[in-house]
Amino acid sequence: RYARGGRGGKVIKVTSLEDTADEGTLRYALTVAKGPRIIVFDVGGVITTTARISVNDQYITLAGQTAPGKGIVIQGNPLGLTGASDVIFRHVRVRPGKVSGQTIDGMGMQGSNHCIFDRCSMGWTIDEAFSSRSAWNITFQRNMISEPLNVAGHKNYPAGTAHGYSATIGGDVGSFHHNLLAHAEGRSWSLGGGVDDSGAFAGQLDIRNNVVYNFGNRVTDGGAKKVNFVGNYYKQGPASTLTYGLRATYEDNMPGMQQYHCAGNSMPGVFDQDSVQYPAGDGTATKSAKIACWADVSFDPAPTYQKFFPEPFFEPHVETQPSTEAYKRVLSDAGASQPVRDAHDARIVNETLTGTAAFVGSVSGSKGLIDDPKDAGGLEDFPAAKRGAAWDADGDGIADWWDGSTGGEGYTPIEGYLNFLADPHAFVSPSGSVEVDLAALALGFKEPSFTVTGAEKGEVTVSGGRATYAAGAEAGIDYFDIGVEDSEGSTWTRRFGVAIFEGAED
Repeated sequence: RYARGGRGGKVIKVTSLEDTADEGTLRYALTVAKGPRIIVFDVGGVITTTARISVNDQYITLAGQTAPGKGIVIQGNPLGLTGASDVIFRHVRVRPGKVSGQTIDGMGMQGSNHCIFDRCSMGWTIDEAFSSRSAWNITFQRNMISEPLNVAGHKNYPAGTAHGYSATIGGDVGSFHHNLLAHAEGRSWSLGGGVDDSGAFAGQLDIRNNVVYNFGNRVTDGGAKKVNFVGNYYKQGPASTLTYGLRATYEDNMPGMQQYHCAGNSMPGVFDQDSVQYPAGDGTATKSAKIACWADVSFDPAPTYQKFFPEPFFEPHVETQPSTEAYKRVLSDAGASQPVRDAHDARIVNETLTGTAAFVGSVSGSKGLIDDPKDAGGLEDFPAAKRGAAWDADGDGIADWWDGSTGGEGYTPIEGYLNFLADPHAFVSPSGSVEVDLAALALGFKEPSFTVTGAEKGEVTVSGGRATYAAGAEAGIDYFDIGVEDSEGSTWTRRFGVAIFEGAED
């Protein structure tokens, strides 16, 4: 929430898809360059890394939304933070696959402070796709974790072990909201609160309005000192048999307590957001429980303190929807979507909506839980793309068509520009027109209808699931609001930006 990122720092451009420590590469920008910095991309395509990119610096913004073409995808090795602070990553894809031949994870925030990952996509990992052990003051929002590789030869386990795990999360406080976790054997999430200096339970986690689809033999488990677990939507898929959301595990008789606020969670056909959310009494149950949250105690004497509470432990600072409404918004917005949503993420959203799985693990035979990227056809085509020099002739990291606005008090012009690119937008020449696919902005909504208000520099007409923006003669930045209402009465409003400048079609 308070992460500064690279505000006020220098702009560094990524101009090469190579993985070296030379200036112009992503590795240089993140690990060699020093000082507060905002990293923008003049190239788009695949970066195949030869080793982990681990960031332990401070005051960095990585703006994947600035890349041309289909954006950026990283394969080969992980990208993450280790002991970093005030770092913001947006619209980055990390799908390591089996390129390195190593047991590797995806992204992480281990030991990091005041950091944000927003609308990133990660998966095809042999270890878990994300981790944030020993972190504090972090936000993981509107991201997509999908298809961690399941029976893929994890070197720390016997051959044939299923280890397609999403994430082990820690934080004090850690906020995890409006994310999509799909097609994972387990750890969706695993709560890794850890211990404090006195050896007592640690971690304060706020987990709300997430969607978890097609989980395997584990779903959400683990433990932390205090957890808000609110408005999450669990959807069984073809690999799913479990009928609960959170199994709070009590495995160690350590000092302190593990306690949970559990409210408004749902699993269609099993329990809903208005159901009783946890067992009465000591909160314990068994793995056959049909309930949102329960306690699994595996030591004697069992703790006698209260485990579940009807009220939250701390303020979330997040707009919260009922789980059924959050489901629709998450499927419409989670994951790297700028400059475009790629075919992989579009498939994951569609499979979550339809309750299907297109692919099967070649080793495990589990539907949706792939064991190798080849099971899903491998990495799609990401053609290399490069910005023309005219885009940013003065080299300040801001496209020359930007009007200089900041987007709000306390922000700088480049932050206004980056925020514009991070949200749905289009380009058009003065007196020209551009079509907007409204339906693509409301993928989670059932039979949506649309209204549009607010354009000042042009006119917008709506026909079915599409809109046409006709620009006036004046260049500049315009916005309009898209009102969504579906056949079930759900509503949402999304803001759409339009940049009007000469040569926009190019």
